[in-house]
Amino acid sequence: MTIFTRNKCGKPFYCFPRTKTFILTLCFSAFFACSVWAQTVTINLKNVPFEKAIADISKKTGYQFLFDAAYLKNAVPVTLNVSNAEFSELMRQLFNGQPFTYEINKKVIIIKSKTLQVNPIQIRGRVIDTTGVPLPGVEVRIKGESAAAKTAMDGSFTITTLNSSPTVVTRSIGFTTKETQLFNVQPASYFTVVMNVGNSNLKEVVVTGYQILSKERSTASIVKVDSATLNQQLNVSLVTALEGRVAGLRLTNGTNDIVMRGPATFLTSSITTYPLIVVDGLPTNYRLEEINPYDVASIYVLKDAAAASIYGSQSANGVIVITTKSGTKNTVSINANADFFVNQKPDINKMHYASTGQIIDYETAKYKSEVQNYANAGAMFNYYGDIGNGTIRYYSPLYQLFRDQYEGRITTDQLNSTLNNWRGNDYIRDYVNNVWQNETRNRYNLSLSSGSAKSNTYVSLNYDENAFRIKYNQSKALNMYFKSAFNVNKWLTATMGLNGQYTMSDATDNSYSDYGLQERYQRIVDGNGNHVLSDYVNLSDGFGNSGNMNGVVASKIKGLADFKPVSFNILDELQNGITQRRALNLRAFTNLGVKFYKDLRYDISFQYEIKNSNTEQFYSADSYKMRYLYDAFTTFNTATGKYEHNVINTGGRFAQSNARSYDYTFRQQLNYDHTFKQGSNEHNITAIGGFEMRETQTPRFLSDTRYSYNPQLLTAQPVDWYTLSNTGVTGYLFGRTTLGSNATKQSIGLIRSISYYGNASYMLNSKYNLTGSVRVDQASFFGLDPKYKWRPIWSAGAGWNVSNEDFMKEVSWLNYLKARVTYGINGNSDVSSFAYAVASLKSDVLFPSVSYPTITTFPNPKLRWETTQTTNLGFDFAVLKNRIKGSIDLYNRYSKDLLSTNELDPTVGTLSRVINNGSMRNRGIELSLSSDWFRTNDWTLGSTIVYAYNKNKVIDVYFTNASATSYVSAPGNYYFANAPYQSIYAYRYAGMTNGYPYYYDQNGKPNVTFDSNGTPTSVVSINTPAALVNMGSVLPIWNGSFSQRIGYKNLQLNVLFIYSGGNKLRKEVVPLSAITSNVMNEGIGTLYTNGNTDVPRLYFEYPNSIKSYASTLSSMWVNGDNQILSADYIKLRNVSLSYALQSSLIKKLHVNTVKLTAQVNNLWYWSAAGKDIDPEAYSLNGGSRSLPIPRSFLVGLNVGF
Repeated sequence: MTIFTRNKCGKPFYCFPRTKTFILTLCFSAFFACSVWAQTVTINLKNVPFEKAIADISKKTGYQFLFDAAYLKNAVPVTLNVSNAEFSELMRQLFNGQPFTYEINKKVIIIKSKTLQVNPIQIRGRVIDTTGVPLPGVEVRIKGESAAAKTAMDGSFTITTLNSSPTVVTRSIGFTTKETQLFNVQPASYFTVVMNVGNSNLKEVVVTGYQILSKERSTASIVKVDSATLNQQLNVSLVTALEGRVAGLRLTNGTNDIVMRGPATFLTSSITTYPLIVVDGLPTNYRLEEINPYDVASIYVLKDAAAASIYGSQSANGVIVITTKSGTKNTVSINANADFFVNQKPDINKMHYASTGQIIDYETAKYKSEVQNYANAGAMFNYYGDIGNGTIRYYSPLYQLFRDQYEGRITTDQLNSTLNNWRGNDYIRDYVNNVWQNETRNRYNLSLSSGSAKSNTYVSLNYDENAFRIKYNQSKALNMYFKSAFNVNKWLTATMGLNGQYTMSDATDNSYSDYGLQERYQRIVDGNGNHVLSDYVNLSDGFGNSGNMNGVVASKIKGLADFKPVSFNILDELQNGITQRRALNLRAFTNLGVKFYKDLRYDISFQYEIKNSNTEQFYSADSYKMRYLYDAFTTFNTATGKYEHNVINTGGRFAQSNARSYDYTFRQQLNYDHTFKQGSNEHNITAIGGFEMRETQTPRFLSDTRYSYNPQLLTAQPVDWYTLSNTGVTGYLFGRTTLGSNATKQSIGLIRSISYYGNASYMLNSKYNLTGSVRVDQASFFGLDPKYKWRPIWSAGAGWNVSNEDFMKEVSWLNYLKARVTYGINGNSDVSSFAYAVASLKSDVLFPSVSYPTITTFPNPKLRWETTQTTNLGFDFAVLKNRIKGSIDLYNRYSKDLLSTNELDPTVGTLSRVINNGSMRNRGIELSLSSDWFRTNDWTLGSTIVYAYNKNKVIDVYFTNASATSYVSAPGNYYFANAPYQSIYAYRYAGMTNGYPYYYDQNGKPNVTFDSNGTPTSVVSINTPAALVNMGSVLPIWNGSFSQRIGYKNLQLNVLFIYSGGNKLRKEVVPLSAITSNVMNEGIGTLYTNGNTDVPRLYFEYPNSIKSYASTLSSMWVNGDNQILSADYIKLRNVSLSYALQSSLIKKLHVNTVKLTAQVNNLWYWSAAGKDIDPEAYSLNGGSRSLPIPRSFLVGLNVGF
């Protein structure tokens, strides 16, 4: 690596810096040719220039050479032929006969005149702002030389030069570059540089993926999140790193999904609402959580059409452009991070479940009420079935207890005693204490970057290990990233890179993650910690149509040798049926840039991605589910009088699957950037044009299942899949029993597209600019109708840098003001809809060898992408010497041609079809405001406010036969015009009489008729959608954040609040009908009495003659307009405290930076709904809680070399 410098006279210097030799021990030898200090050297040179000779020696030995280029003018060509020579001998031969000599200072070889002694001078100093506050991260250079340094957290720096009177240049974003001339610097001298705040808004650039523009030339709505902002706290992933940083960007409840400026599609199940992710200029199928946060240098969020329309039919949801880190010129740096995370167990008390005693009372009342429907308890239990006595249905252990009492196996006193003992049990408590654990995560990251005038390289290695909440659930991931860029010559540049991620994860059977799997009064462990076996549970094998066991069946097969017991304990089963997933993701990319002349550049880019995952799941023969399956498929041969096990005999169940997908992108592009003067006017024209090809293979899926599997011998029993999945067997327990069709399956999908695009901007005098873009997408899944085939996606915009006007020069408090307006079109695609007919092969039932095609999807020749037309008006500003900066955006997004299910004329062959026939609108305002309130020598204080308001409305929609229930239960699939998409619809509550609620129909009439005693005589179901009332949106109307930064010397405190609201949720209430769940709301403890005018009767409180009404009224009670609450909330998302070691301590450790961070996430929240309802952990339309978001504690250590 050659360093080029100049002395104060402008004469060149050259030196060859050493590499840091211990890099080899850190697994980076594959990417760097590092040298180690060696005792012997072998080199062979013949009549080469002295300059080349020392370059070769530097590469072999790692020594640096520092000299004045003037000395080399008289240098003699070098001839060397040494083998395993001592380094001192090599130096003696190298300088023999040369007109200069040398001196070794540590690991630097200083070439000097034989008559003049030259000693390097070490300059020490500090960089501060005008208020005296130290400035970290400032670039410090010696003018005319390449020696460089960066200031530490306290603003200090050290730099070496041969010039006794150098000019020191300091640069930092947001400050004016400053040159400080020094004279006759002494070795022990120390000086201070004061930097002034500059107008960084004009110098800032925006990255769109296709081009890099100065901010003054952009008319688009683009938000930048830089590395400094990302590193203010420890980030779980890039998703959480963006939360609260970008106005209009919202995370959906309980997921990592992102929505930008409201929904723009109806088909959220098949069309993603996720923004397009672009990494280093090329679209990727990676999600944000799959990208290593430590590899990211900056993130640009493109929100309006002018910014995102260049991405065509993939851009309606916005675009997130990620720029990864690169090496820095003439520096070698190493960064190591170690992060540790601990998530507490969720607080189960905030679920507000009924107590064990309340559940026992409820189930007892339910039992007594149910018995009244039969002649006696025996008749009722006949309904639940027995071996050879009809369908077997599950009933709870409490029912079994009453059955034992009814059939005389226990007395009434024994029954009551048992119930009293059960009141002290708590299955959920046992589950939390024995199945759950605190989640832990260890994340380690090591990165190395280096650069020279000719190239730069960045490489990182990341290891991430997680232990999840349920025991034996874990994941491990290894992520490698490599990127190298080369300036081959003045007209050719090249970039290449590779990103690889290998993950391993283990997850228990989904059935076992349910802490309500068994009744609340059952146990997992006894007082001594011993496992408690339940005779039976409400869980079948899940592999076929096996029925559920009940108490009498379980007791009968328990004593039969030909059956296996179905006793169960969750702790014995957690490690059975674990799904092991192994996945490898690779992304390789390259770019060549050819500069034809200074204004014209040609770029060619290629990216290839591949994702491959393998999944395996094994149930041993002794596992609960295999024992259950064994019993279910046991048959009885009446001829022999014996039980047979011909289907499931011995061994376990092994299922495996493989999914593989790939994606490639090829792009060619011309870039033109020309600035010229014409009279007193300065003009700038920037333009790009190109074409892009993409091919995406949707996951090729292969699956296979084997029974009677032996994992040691890798053997399995042949299975007649067709017979077992269609005809099945006549099982002794459940009658006709079938097995799921889990035979070998394969599926594949392929999408190809080609696009042509262009973008141009014009600027006059750095004040006025116009922008425009156009793109045409052609894809294999679009329809062939010529009307839609070549529809362009385009945008236009205009900007005015008001602060550059002469009349604004007198407004000293206003540092920057820009107005911008844009209009354009974005697109969105649904890869699950097709322009062509889709058929699948099926086998004939009578003749399995004969197959025939059936139409599964009808053709749609008019299929096209959904389009979103966006108008955006924005203002960017900075005031009070750039201490307060911000932006305001107002937008109107009209989405049309939205895919939705529409009813069709039956003569076309189908009653309904997904077609482009809907529209919706989003209107909103966004505000971002950041400030540095004050800075002193020790203190800093800054704040950031982000606010976004979005009003959504459905414009066109076509439903004719949908019922009221559809609108109530599925607002994402059923919606009215002129109302928000995903609204909460409710029945109109009319009142309550004698514990019976009633509601208004579409004509305003009550749906319940009462007799003189207040007992319902008739209940009419309300099925007409017109009877419903819209209570508001499920989706938030407004959201945002407030962050506070407080710094004291080397301490930094960061606090982030987030807020959201304007939407509604359903209250969690107890349904009136019979509850079958093992987890019930605490409301079951409040029963109707004559004095409770607002407490309804529960199912078992209805007289037998009208119990059928309970189910009808229950749905209305749960979904009534009297059960609606506000979903507003405020949260203290995280608090982080970091400390950077002082420079004096750092020097002793021989490192550049040491930073320690401690952080707490999800520390506090307030919710307008009250009662511990957290809208982020709640089904807003369903009216049910999810597990509370637990607090997490994070500690991170960063060391830089």
